Amino acid sequence: MVLTTLEDIITSKPVLVPPDQEQQFILEVNTSQYATGAILYQADKTMTDQKGKPILHPCGYHSQTFSATEQWCPIYDREFLAVICSLKHWDYLLKCAKHPVLIITDHANLTYYRHPHKIRQWVAGYIGKYEQYDIQLTYCPGASNQADALSR
Repeated sequence: MVLTTLEDIITSKPVLVPPDQEQQFILEVNTSQYATGAILYQADKTMTDQKGKPILHPCGYHSQTFSATEQWCPIYDREFLAVICSLKHWDYLLKCAKHPVLIITDHANLTYYRHPHKIRQWVAGYIGKYEQYDIQLTYCPGASNQADALSR
């Protein structure tokens, strides 16, 4: 049996890196019936994977339980709330980001929130907060979403 030291644990992958305001932030979000989860990343331009893509290093993790009312919302509204909760959590970094914040989600329908006539009235109250950020939404299939575990 191999005993792991504290030093081994905190220096093995994934290692949190301090945020760098000069680089683009990547926010991966997910939601379940009861909670939301998010991971804030930045790319390491000095290291690439086998496909030549920059390796992403986490800057932080966030998980939050929905209120009883939010739990009864349709999934597409909860996915939108996951984005809002994540932006709000890292507000101090993301509002003043020099590059657009890339938001990775497993719900392609979030693009509808750019069109206020297609959303519910109570969600419309969050649109003002949403528009304070320079964001770019990207769809990624659910199986590869790393934030899934944080929302369970």
